Amino acid sequence: MIRSRTLALCSGTFLFGVLVATLMATLVSNRVAHATAQVAPPANPHPPFMCPGCSIEGNGGDAHWFEGKDFRKAYLVGMHASNAVLDGSNFSGADLANWRAFSTSAKHTRFVGSFSDLAGFRFDDFTQADFTGATLTNGFYQDSTFAGANFTGANLSKTGIIKINFSGANFTNANLSGVQNLPPGGNIFTGAIWANTTCPDGTNSDAHGHTCIGHF
Repeated sequence: MIRSRTLALCSGTFLFGVLVATLMATLVSNRVAHATAQVAPPANPHPPFMCPGCSIEGNGGDAHWFEGKDFRKAYLVGMHASNAVLDGSNFSGADLANWRAFSTSAKHTRFVGSFSDLAGFRFDDFTQADFTGATLTNGFYQDSTFAGANFTGANLSKTGIIKINFSGANFTNANLSGVQNLPPGGNIFTGAIWANTTCPDGTNSDAHGHTCIGHF
C-alpha cells in the first residue's frame, strides 16, 4: 500500500515537472521570437511599418535590410541611412519627415505620395526613383544623382540643391518654387522634362520654351 502511494506520488511529481518544463520552454520561445522581430524588419512587413528614428548603417551589416521591401504608409520620421541599400523598395505614402541619407543607394525605389519635408541627402543615388506626388519641401540635397527620376506632381519648394544630377528627370506639374540652385549652374538638368512646371522664380516652364533653365 505504501509502495503504491509512493509510486503515485513520484508519478505525479514527474508529470508536474514535465508540465512546468513545457510551459517554460514555450515562454522562452515566444520571448526569443518577439525579440528577433524587433531586431530586423520582416521580409515583407504589413503596412504600416513603424520605426521612427531607425538607423541603417551599412558598416554594421544591415545595409540590405530595407532593400526590395514594402514600406507603404510606413512611419519612418527621422530615419538615418548611411551606406545603405534601399533599391527597389516601396515607400509610397510613407512619412519620412526629417530623414537623412548618406552614401545610400535608392535606385528604382518608389516614394509616390510620400512626405519627406526637411530631408537631407548627400552622396546618394536615386536613379530612376519615383517621387510622383511626393512632398520634398525644405530639404538640402548635395552631390547626389536623381537621373531619370520621376517628380511628376511633386513639391520640391524651398529645397537647396548643390551638385545634383537631374539628367532625364521628369518635372511635369512639379512645384520648384523657391528652390535654391547652389552654386548657380552647379547642377545638371540635361534632358530633363519641363511641362507645366512651377520654376524656382515662380514662373511657369510653359511660358518660356518648356524649361526652367535660367529661371532659378
